[in-house]
Amino acid sequence: MEGIETTQAVVAMDISEDPEPSTEPTKPTDCANTSETSASPTTDLRASSPMMEADDSQNTSGKVIEVKKTKPTLHVRDNLGYWKCSQTLQDGSTCSSYNVMDFKQCKDCKSRRGVGDDGTDAYGTKIAKIVHVNNENGDEFWQYVIEE
Repeated sequence: MEGIETTQAVVAMDISEDPEPSTEPTKPTDCANTSETSASPTTDLRASSPMMEADDSQNTSGKVIEVKKTKPTLHVRDNLGYWKCSQTLQDGSTCSSYNVMDFKQCKDCKSRRGVGDDGTDAYGTKIAKIVHVNNENGDEFWQYVIEE
C-alpha cells in the first residue's frame, strides 16, 4: 500500500503491582495462525525500554534514592573549574560550550554566565548549577549536587 507507514510504539508499564492478577494461565499467541503478519519481530519490551531499565535499577522495596542538594551559596569550590553554557541559540539548539570559570562570558556564543548554567569539574562531571544571579552586583548563587 502506498503512503502507509508502519510505526511501533514502546510503552513502559510497571507490571509488578497488578491490582487484579489473572487466574488464567498465560500462553503466547501464535502469529502464524492469524491472517495478519507483524511488521517487526517480537521483542522483549523490557529490554528496549529505557524507562524500565531505570526502574529495574532501583530498590524493589519501593524506596527511591534522592540526591541531596546543598543550599544555594556564593562560595565557588576549588573543584569547580568549568561552566557549561546553556544559552538557547537562534536555531533553537543549546550552546553547550565548556568555559573556564575565570571568564563569565561564553567563548562561543558570547552570552553571560547565568541561571541554569552547570558548573563542572575537570572531567566534565556536573557538580553545581547557578540558581540565581543578583542583577545589581552580579553575585552568582551556586547549588551543589554533593555536600563537601
